[in-house]
Amino acid sequence: MSQLHADLGHSTPGPSAFSAARLPRTAAVVLSVVAGIVAYIAAAVGVSARLHLEAESAYWMSFGVLCLLLVLVGWARYLRLRWMGGWSERGIGLYVLAIGLGMFAFGLWRQMAVDAARRRCVEALAAAGDVHARIQVYQSHATLPTLSKGGAENTMTCERLVHSESAR
Repeated sequence: MSQLHADLGHSTPGPSAFSAARLPRTAAVVLSVVAGIVAYIAAAVGVSARLHLEAESAYWMSFGVLCLLLVLVGWARYLRLRWMGGWSERGIGLYVLAIGLGMFAFGLWRQMAVDAARRRCVEALAAAGDVHARIQVYQSHATLPTLSKGGAENTMTCERLVHSESAR
């Protein structure tokens, strides 16, 4: 049997609930959130460029760190008020923490796979005896871990791996 709870004592706010006095405060909150998002993205791009991370790896790691920061700040109480109302704050915090750790771990795993593939390509290029062998190495593909739908393998050519490494 399901329970239905109705609070007939309180009415929902109507069209007159809009208040011009709340507009500056709401605008300040929205601008603060947008400024925080822009600052975080700029910091993530700066750190990933400084560490020479591959783009998809940097994406997964930065969003993993964002989830971890949301847990540290205590964002779980806001999620509880919205779409996860039946969960406790601790449960929501653990859920977001697990997602963040998983995202960061996948990004780190992918970056390690990119570095290993790059190292193999450089070794193969050093072992190539002539131009034809070097071109074959450049055109070979390294398979990288991915989370794309359909299970398609994510590959990158040795040429791209080596030239992205030389930008360091």
